[in-house]
Amino acid sequence: MASLHILRNEIDEIDKKLHDLLMRRIAIGREVAQAKGKNTGSNLRPGREAQILQGLAARNEAPLSLQSVVRIWREILSANLNQQVQIRAAVFAPDTDFYAMANEYVGTASQLLPHPNPLDVLKDVAGGVAEIGILPGFSDKTKSSWWFDLIDFNKTQKLNIISKMPVITSGNNNSEGFVIAAQDPEQSGNDTTVFVVNGDLRPGVGRIIDGAGSWKLIFVDGYQGRLDIPVDLECVRIGVFSNPISEIDLNG
Repeated sequence: MASLHILRNEIDEIDKKLHDLLMRRIAIGREVAQAKGKNTGSNLRPGREAQILQGLAARNEAPLSLQSVVRIWREILSANLNQQVQIRAAVFAPDTDFYAMANEYVGTASQLLPHPNPLDVLKDVAGGVAEIGILPGFSDKTKSSWWFDLIDFNKTQKLNIISKMPVITSGNNNSEGFVIAAQDPEQSGNDTTVFVVNGDLRPGVGRIIDGAGSWKLIFVDGYQGRLDIPVDLECVRIGVFSNPISEIDLNG
């Protein structure tokens, strides 16, 4: 076995190489922004980010924690994105754990804009005050009725669900959230599409997650452009998100 002095010197050299690579990665992000120029669409690439993290998860090996890998790369992705556009994230956080999850998702280079209710988050994103909005998931019905408000924002301002938090799930995850942006969703190859339908559906058409009057919130496997339902039923696609990476499945 190498001496402690030799091992520490090797760590120092690895740190320098990692730092050089990080600085180069951020510089490339700036070059990408310049290559895009103006009016080339959104800088947000949730599908691309999901593919990067899925690839890292597939090749990761113990004892390196996948949770650590995802957290490091979320920070790298945030730093890279903020070279292209300053990200302001409007967030409604019902508790401190959710706020911490949102903060980890956007990274330290981004700015969180807390709000007392979901509607103000949607208004901020629709009005361009924030690039993204972060809202609680649908397990707590008292805090998740924002999906019904999203219908009108989708029709008028093209607001969509583009991502889901947390990026990686384990047996310890107790909360979930969704990321909203004024852009079309992207596909990652492992996605769930979100629809809202006004009326009764035949069995087997997606998973009914929630309801409000005659409206139903539906999750459908895969990246879908439309639902195969009767034409007299009003149907609106309000987003697509990459399915979270399951640490339990990866560990077998």
